[in-house]
Amino acid sequence: MPLAQLSQNRGPCALPVPRLDRWLRRCSLLVVLSCALLISTFSFGRDQSIYATVGAGVVAGKIPYLHLWDFKTPGIFFVFATAEALFGHTMAAPRILEALGLVGMSLAMAQLSERWYGSRTPGWLGAAIAAIAHVELDFWHSGQPESFGGILTVVALWLATRDAGTRGRLVGWGTAGAMLGFSAMLKPPLGGVAVVLLAYLIAQQRELGKKQLFVGIGAMGFGALLPFLVCCAWFWARGGWPSLVWTLRDFVPGYTKLGWHGDHRALEMFYFAAVEALTRFSALIALGVVAGMMLPTIAAREYAGSFLLLGCAIVQVTGIALQAKFFQYHYGATIPLLSLVAGLGWYKVWLRARTWHQLGVWGVALVALLALQMRKPVKDVPGTIAQRTLVRLRFLLHRPPYDSRAKMDAELSRAADYDLAADRMVADWVLANTQINDSVLVWGFEPAIYWLTGRRPATRFIYDVPQRSQWQTEYSQRLFIDEVKYNHPTAIIVQHNDVFPGVTGFMTDSSGDLKRFPELYDYLEQQYELVATIEDFDMYQRQPAPLEPWRLAAPAPR
Repeated sequence: MPLAQLSQNRGPCALPVPRLDRWLRRCSLLVVLSCALLISTFSFGRDQSIYATVGAGVVAGKIPYLHLWDFKTPGIFFVFATAEALFGHTMAAPRILEALGLVGMSLAMAQLSERWYGSRTPGWLGAAIAAIAHVELDFWHSGQPESFGGILTVVALWLATRDAGTRGRLVGWGTAGAMLGFSAMLKPPLGGVAVVLLAYLIAQQRELGKKQLFVGIGAMGFGALLPFLVCCAWFWARGGWPSLVWTLRDFVPGYTKLGWHGDHRALEMFYFAAVEALTRFSALIALGVVAGMMLPTIAAREYAGSFLLLGCAIVQVTGIALQAKFFQYHYGATIPLLSLVAGLGWYKVWLRARTWHQLGVWGVALVALLALQMRKPVKDVPGTIAQRTLVRLRFLLHRPPYDSRAKMDAELSRAADYDLAADRMVADWVLANTQINDSVLVWGFEPAIYWLTGRRPATRFIYDVPQRSQWQTEYSQRLFIDEVKYNHPTAIIVQHNDVFPGVTGFMTDSSGDLKRFPELYDYLEQQYELVATIEDFDMYQRQPAPLEPWRLAAPAPR
């Protein structure tokens, strides 16, 4: 029997299909809401600390790249600034925004599913798969530009493909364009989705008519350019344009080239990225996509919708291959697209299984549960997903010993050489040994210390990668030392064991790289004293200024 007829077939199961669909949707919604709640408990990793520090500066009137430096494109700083403005100076703020975005994206996936697949159930199944994969990326690989870019991409597809009148289409397409334009400001390859979406809309020319199509495309193009133009105007008016240009034009290409060293071929890296996207993060995605494309169709517009989703995913995978880093979070925007196709596949399997009596339904449920256990997408965080979830639930319920975020983070917020608990200990030392108006310097890769203390960085470079890298070193070191000497920090923190060959190009840590920065090394040796060591951090305090010669002379006799 064709799958298209199975949705109307009561078959041997006790419950009619509409009721089963409602059950599936409610279970999927529960999964999405549970995952959103868990995401709100995620604290900062190293990257999120960067975004939050720059975002807090934006709220305070500072300019990215000019006053607080990172080499990411500016969109993510505005996201974290918005989160801080809405929810306050807390690690939960951007996570709440991320969780709300996940719920909104799930609603859009359900609408897209109804539009293309004739039912919202595949969309809710896909949303649940995407939410589970998002949570399994944990604190380190979520809250990234791709995380928010994926949400914007799905919502943009929903706006651009919905049925609406002329005015509604102009607003929808223009808003979709703005979302994709801002996605490009989060990560440039994400904006390439617009090309695939444009091809899809042109294919609908018969339904729309040439005039409405051209007007709609014009609205989308204007919307896509608007975030870029507003951003450029803001940087120009605030004096940050030269710093932005140096960062994105001169520094970023050197970072990108690190991944292309050695015998790497473009097609080889594309194939690797495509296999990673399909199989690395969830067996539910891999099995569902195969089923969705291989089993018979259940709706007239199914192929159009699935090929739009897969086309957008291919564009994003191409961007991942061009970056040549293949970090897990790089796939954050692609996971929802593949999950929606996977939701269709699992729904087709579900419909077919209904004809196999209750044994078929339970069999599908068992296979799905087994598929959940087949992949472990993140291996550099402590414990299993079940163990981490239990700790987070105890935090949400304020149950000891995880009745505070700091206690939870001491258990969970660790990855590779990063330990948020150590950052908190260093921050406590800084707060106890400096005044509120003092500047401090962290020679390392731990911007969380600035965010935790609220102390003024002694330089725009809130971490030391530019001064330790193989490119733009002379220029960045000159900026760095001039600003440090001008601000004369009260305390300097030097980090050990932060080795990042994929970022700096060297196998040395910050402490070792001091010798390749002789001016900073001499400045530290001459004017600062080592007073404490906390975990991987050496704490230096500024020595009192030497007395003038007349103060050293013996007092005159009376």
